Amino acid sequence: MGADTGSPIKALNDLLIRQKAAICCGDISALSSLSGPMGDYLDQLARHPAEESGAAIEKLKRRAEENRHLLGAVMLGVQAGAGRMKEIAGIASELRTYDSRGRQSSVSYVKGQIERRA
Repeated sequence: MGADTGSPIKALNDLLIRQKAAICCGDISALSSLSGPMGDYLDQLARHPAEESGAAIEKLKRRAEENRHLLGAVMLGVQAGAGRMKEIAGIASELRTYDSRGRQSSVSYVKGQIERRA
């Protein structure tokens, strides 16, 4: 679980900092390894909530929200990349052109045959 910091707040704060670094570096294995300890620290915090200050908990919430936002951006990037890869794969079987008025036209290649679609 890492070094015993004595405080679940400090431990969670340190963990969220490491999580942000892993998100920013794209280190998926590090993200995966952080989920277990995070659950343990959250359980500790839930058992002794009165021992921690509201300001410290608010700071944790802000840090966790920032990480959630970063993960959302990562997901959008992955989805955009997957869409682009799908488009690139289609390039081998289809040619899209535009006329002088900006209307799209495509030509598909099917097993040696050319089919024109308007």
